[in-house]
Amino acid sequence: MSLGPEKSVLSLMLQNPREFIPRAIGKRLKPREFIHPDHATIYKILLEEFKEGKQIALVALVQDLLDRGMISRTLTLPFLADLYTFAATPGHFDGHLMRMRGRE
Repeated sequence: MSLGPEKSVLSLMLQNPREFIPRAIGKRLKPREFIHPDHATIYKILLEEFKEGKQIALVALVQDLLDRGMISRTLTLPFLADLYTFAATPGHFDGHLMRMRGRE
C-alpha cells in the first residue's frame, strides 16, 4: 500500500493548518484511516492542538512530541522534516482523503 496519500494530507496540514485541518475534520478523517502508526499519531496531535487553539507549526509539533517523550526510533526529526517537505499538491487533498478511505 502506498503511503503517499497520507503523507500528502499531513504535509498540507503542516504547511497550511488553517485550511487543511478544518477540511480533514469536515470530511471526518479518523486516525484509524492512516496505515502508518506514526502518521496516525501526528494526526491525533494536530487535531488536539487545533482544537485547543494552539499554533500549529513544525517547530511546535516537534517540541510537543519531545515534551511528550514521543520521538522514537521511527518517529524522528528527519521523518517529520520529510513529511513537511513532501511535494503535496493542495488541489489533490480531497482525492487523497478518498484514497485513504478506499483502503479500509
